[in-house]
Amino acid sequence: MNARLKTLALFFAAMAGGCAGASSPIQTARPVTDKPVEQATADYWLNQPANVAVSSLDFQRLWDASAQVLRQDLFIIDRVNDRQGVMVTRPMVSKQIFEPWRSDAGTMSATLQSTLQTIRRTVRIDVQRSDGGLFTARIKVLVERLSLIQQRVTSVAESHNVFSAIGPETTFQTTEGTPIPVRYWYAIGRDQAMERQLANAIEDQLKDRRQ
Repeated sequence: MNARLKTLALFFAAMAGGCAGASSPIQTARPVTDKPVEQATADYWLNQPANVAVSSLDFQRLWDASAQVLRQDLFIIDRVNDRQGVMVTRPMVSKQIFEPWRSDAGTMSATLQSTLQTIRRTVRIDVQRSDGGLFTARIKVLVERLSLIQQRVTSVAESHNVFSAIGPETTFQTTEGTPIPVRYWYAIGRDQAMERQLANAIEDQLKDRRQ
């Protein structure tokens, strides 16, 4: 019996040590975006060539069809410049597995990812005219992930603040003295499946408008 009690005591001691270590940010750790800096920026991925495109001889019909599809997928159009042919949506936290009515994630795998993590998507559509007079809409869907460093809990009194809001201006210092935001978004790639899904929907809208 004594041996069993000793084993249980050691087990709970190990668990307590592990939990205490997990509740505090590791000051010597590098940020989640410990990779080439440019690959964590939105510009890096949005400057990559588009994988899909939709063309039409009528700019206004193509423009309106693009806007209609974005609204149907519950994206909020944030910036519009029809002179330059640029349409950008507001970054929106992506659907989770218990939101089947939403269609802003390209695959089931992407839906599971946004269920387990905080993921957001931004759609950018560039409409340009070719030399032959054909207008082409190139669609890009930027995917970003939220990095949120756990708050340090060293006493029972501080445990009440674990779920308190953390402002984007909050930072902590690494051992090298580099300030790192406690909360920030960083780019992880493009949703090519969602890009194809939007392109197909825009093409369907153009067909309906011809009828």
